[in-house]
Amino acid sequence: MHLRTTPAAPICFMHLRGLAISHRARSPYACRYMSFSTAAPRIINHMNEDHADALRLYVRAFSDAVPNGPVRMTGIDADTMTLHLASSDTTVRIPFDPPLESADDAHTRLVQMVQEARATLDDHDASAS
Repeated sequence: MHLRTTPAAPICFMHLRGLAISHRARSPYACRYMSFSTAAPRIINHMNEDHADALRLYVRAFSDAVPNGPVRMTGIDADTMTLHLASSDTTVRIPFDPPLESADDAHTRLVQMVQEARATLDDHDASAS
């Protein structure tokens, strides 16, 4: 007799207004996207309020666009951050490679990307001199 087993659906944990909520998702990817649906507004607000300089660095280092004015984050999910350049009314999508595992992973990755952007731009500026 052959028993067919299927793996149990993953259990996602997310924080909503200070409460830890668990949910059985259909796939690991569903967990990833669920966590962003609740965390994205908080991340976007924080980046726009406290890290405008980092947003400009992301555009300069990871896209072909030129940020001649304010840059605002308008979206974030496991795969990309979306930035809006006010001066040219342009939207830039910067991919996360590899995709973020969860919304909690966003902080670490965004800090790493700022460090990478600074290094890239410093190297570029040094070679242009």
